[in-house]
Amino acid sequence: MRKLSVITFAAILLWTASCSVRAQNIGLYEKTPKIKTESWLHGYVPPKSEFTYIGFVHTSSVPCINSIRKISGFAERSGRLGIIIVTKESEKSLGGWAEDFASGRSGVICESGSIFDRFGVKYAPFGVIIDSRRKALWFGNPRQLTFEKLVELMEQNQ
Repeated sequence: MRKLSVITFAAILLWTASCSVRAQNIGLYEKTPKIKTESWLHGYVPPKSEFTYIGFVHTSSVPCINSIRKISGFAERSGRLGIIIVTKESEKSLGGWAEDFASGRSGVICESGSIFDRFGVKYAPFGVIIDSRRKALWFGNPRQLTFEKLVELMEQNQ
């Protein structure tokens, strides 16, 4: 009986590990998928930046909204980070807060399930920091990102 429990536990552990490996399609310092879309909020496409934070969000989620506001503060302090917000929702269903990010160095992409799929994003909030060549410098839960870590990434990858 104990041997069966151990085997069952090992099988569950292996299955869980294989699922998490498939949970994202990017690797550090590898090129990320291109973001081609015509679904920019208000048609506003932000200018290219030296570094870009791509934030995958659900626009009615408080943790997602808070993470974007936090990263926006980082971007303002650094002066070198653009922001692209990616959401599956349509422009009509976006919360009013998203309007603030369709100008300056940030933009919002609506109805972008295909971008979620190409990046392999399964949960939100999720973020990716890329350089100007689209190489991933950091990815994960934006709540784990600090301003100090962002500055370190930018300094190491100038």
